[in-house]
Amino acid sequence: SVIASTHLSISQYSIQSARRWGRMSTDQKALSSHLMHIIPHNRWIRWALGLASASAITSTLTWLLLLTHANASTSGIVYLVAVVLFSTLARRVLSIYLAICSALFLDYYFFPPYRSLNISRAEDWVSVFAFVGSCIVVSRIADRARRETEQAEQRREDVERLYTLSQEMMLHDDAK
Repeated sequence: SVIASTHLSISQYSIQSARRWGRMSTDQKALSSHLMHIIPHNRWIRWALGLASASAITSTLTWLLLLTHANASTSGIVYLVAVVLFSTLARRVLSIYLAICSALFLDYYFFPPYRSLNISRAEDWVSVFAFVGSCIVVSRIADRARRETEQAEQRREDVERLYTLSQEMMLHDDAK
């Protein structure tokens, strides 16, 4: 009966914890408890901030590349690095948006005829597919890593709870 009630209370605690924190890692919980007033909770606000970030990254990179008179191959590599880095941090849709923006900016500013959007040549399509393909691959890998990290954190928390339960049961048996 003691074991059943302890198991029930741990199950209730797990359910309440999962509802409250939604399978967040310890670092995310600490961040959310300390920075709750800074991070937006509305998903539309986060979506708008993500779009604004992607647009700002693309615009800033384009300005810097035009300022330094970079050629098309250098610009393509810089955009690709930005797409890969953003794909590791953002979700798939936002990273695809950045990839498409990067491909369009690359075509508009760095491929002849300059200052015109003309995606008709093979190299233009290769750049579009390279950016989108790389962002999809990287975002899938990053999503998988995030999921595995969350699962490992959940398993660690479960082991800690089981260890605490076993210690309490041993103390309760010793008290009899």
